[in-house]
Amino acid sequence: MKTLLSYDLTTKALTDGTSSWQPPMLTFGESLTIGLRFQETLSGSQITANPTIRALKVGSGSVDARPVGGAWALKIGSAPQSASNATAPLAHNVSPQTLQAAINALPAIAGQYGAAVVLPLTGGYLIRFGSGAVDVPLALVESQLYPPCFEQVNSWQVAGAWESELRLCQAPVVFSDGSERVLPPPPSITRIQAGGSDGEAVTWNEIQQLAMPPEFLGSYQFHRGNLRTVLLSQSDGVDAIASALARYGPGITVTLPRDATARIEFGGDFAGTPQDLLAVFVADAPEGDLTFTLALDRAPLAAMLRLQDTVTLPLEIELAIADDSLPGGVRIDKIRTALTVQRGVIFPMLATAAGINWLRPIPRDYVPFTADQIITGQQFYACALGDGEALEFTVDHNLATDNVAAVLLRENSGQGRMLVLGTDYAVAYGGPNSLTLTLLNATAAPATAALGLVITAAGPVAVFQAHTHTIDQIMGLSNVLENVGVRLEVLEGYLPTTKPTDSTSGTGLTIKIPATEEVLFYGAPTLALKALPVRAPFLLPAVHATAALDLPTPLPDPALNGLWIAASRTLIPGTARISASYADAGGFVASDGRMLYPACQAAGTTSYYPAPFERTLFEFPINDAQLQVGRTLDVQFGIGAQLIHATSEAQWVAVIEWGIPTDQTDPANEGPNLESIVWSPTPLLSQRIYLTSLLMQHSFGCRIARTATGITADSMRYGGWQTAADAAPTGPNFVLRARLIKFDTKNNIPNADGWLYYALGSATASTADATATIS
Repeated sequence: MKTLLSYDLTTKALTDGTSSWQPPMLTFGESLTIGLRFQETLSGSQITANPTIRALKVGSGSVDARPVGGAWALKIGSAPQSASNATAPLAHNVSPQTLQAAINALPAIAGQYGAAVVLPLTGGYLIRFGSGAVDVPLALVESQLYPPCFEQVNSWQVAGAWESELRLCQAPVVFSDGSERVLPPPPSITRIQAGGSDGEAVTWNEIQQLAMPPEFLGSYQFHRGNLRTVLLSQSDGVDAIASALARYGPGITVTLPRDATARIEFGGDFAGTPQDLLAVFVADAPEGDLTFTLALDRAPLAAMLRLQDTVTLPLEIELAIADDSLPGGVRIDKIRTALTVQRGVIFPMLATAAGINWLRPIPRDYVPFTADQIITGQQFYACALGDGEALEFTVDHNLATDNVAAVLLRENSGQGRMLVLGTDYAVAYGGPNSLTLTLLNATAAPATAALGLVITAAGPVAVFQAHTHTIDQIMGLSNVLENVGVRLEVLEGYLPTTKPTDSTSGTGLTIKIPATEEVLFYGAPTLALKALPVRAPFLLPAVHATAALDLPTPLPDPALNGLWIAASRTLIPGTARISASYADAGGFVASDGRMLYPACQAAGTTSYYPAPFERTLFEFPINDAQLQVGRTLDVQFGIGAQLIHATSEAQWVAVIEWGIPTDQTDPANEGPNLESIVWSPTPLLSQRIYLTSLLMQHSFGCRIARTATGITADSMRYGGWQTAADAAPTGPNFVLRARLIKFDTKNNIPNADGWLYYALGSATASTADATATIS
């Protein structure tokens, strides 16, 4: 079983996404894999967190339970175990008096530490040696306790004398301290139907399918050749995906046949032709989910299930989380819930046909050694052995070689000794991937993880490879080549292109955009700017609000940060040199407390900017005859702007936008007409301009090129060019305009006023053969 859970670092709540997590009933032999995705709660909202996890431990078993059978011995002191420092075998429930007698029967211990006094303590023993001058180490040895147990020793000083509490505790039936960060599966593309035709009248479109795993949280983009789309995320719907894919050409439609799946059909220019499979690349993703696995097939759990059909035990997860605000820099979180495991009724020996043990694979090939091959160092396999029952272990090391150099076995503890091959254990080889290890002369089965095994070999068949590599095998090479390809395609767009035979050469269009200047609400400046009247118009601020009220009739009084929405076209009166203007139906009306004014909402925001301060610098149409294949539209212009007699600084945003003229289609059979212009929400250029009393000059521009594969675009700010591929027009028929929008003043100037001046310098727009270069 595998499950993905959310852990809130603030509330310490472990949930499955909707409610507190409770493991379902599991069966012996299953494995439980849990992925933890971390969150934090800030101001009542949950956000993704990426803490540094120093360590993770997880276990399930009886809480502080005593052994129920078997025998054990106690070693006193830090010296290696011997007959002089270890007691004789003791019963699992030995009395304090018997334990005291067994300790004091060791003359060397009594002579070194003094006679022992053992007192009963709930669930354990309280032991003092002599006057208690020394903290004496205690250790469980020669354990044959049932279920497997470990010792818990707590020492402290009472009235200056050392005392030790000894408790024999049942070991967890399931335990793991290994984990890894696992990335969720990325989005993927498969082909549902290849495009084609029967050569006559019947065609069918290419259909591809995007699968979006619910666990994926990052952003991704499509690649087709060297062209990339804008970044998308799991929350983006079919409209956003279709808009992103539109950069490859018109006619690509996206539908949602079922959850987490998008169906992409290539119509329009792609209709009836096979298409290369779209590539999906993950642009960025959060750190992988912390994942660990509990194997429910261990001997202690099997032993517990011998006595009852079902066991319910606490499941505890311990996280060591880096936290610099705490002493030691680590925070310890413990999560506890109940885990229920039942006996199984299906066993491997019941199968009609024996299954293949895929953990012990058969080698498939052999690569002969030659001088042009390399090996990446000595190969090894390490693991811990011991389950409290077995004396023989089959180890599947999967090194894929018969050249095993050494099999080393030692006691898995700080003072553990190295066992001797042939004396303490024997090894039998079961092929290139497996061996069997048998303990010799052992008096008892080793406890859980009591032995450490290391197997070293010359190297597996997978390591002896011919010294050849694919692009994907070399880390980072694929991304480097892809970035070079993108830059090369941009450069190729500016090279001369062979035109179709029916196109013309030479200049296709030259537009002279006249110079103009204006002092807002005063007109063209006929006087020197500094001679403007001191009594200036209001400088209106933007209003930021999450909701708008219905605009009443009659109009409301001005109110600071007021925002209304008009039900019908309404005349909004002017004042302070600002003329009256209309708010259309559905339009917004704002107020700064001095006057009402129409406002324009910035898409996707809660900001509403004063409409009287917006200015269109120029606007002109372009068609496919003017922008033929191989031609580039080059537009460059300059703007000067300043404030005069103003009591606040301010801003404008200069934008270059394109839109598509649309026709009215109802009723049918209408002639060519202009219904409206639908402007793209993504401008070719957007640059904030700060306004002060100093006259500042700003230069902007754009280049729109039509190549054999589509439309490309670049934008220019202050002489520097950069790609605007994601904002390029979708076809060669469009309207281009430049505007000054999003006017706003400083927040801490409630009654700002002043004169606002701008000038559009001489500008040109032309289409010519694609010989322009980027400098």
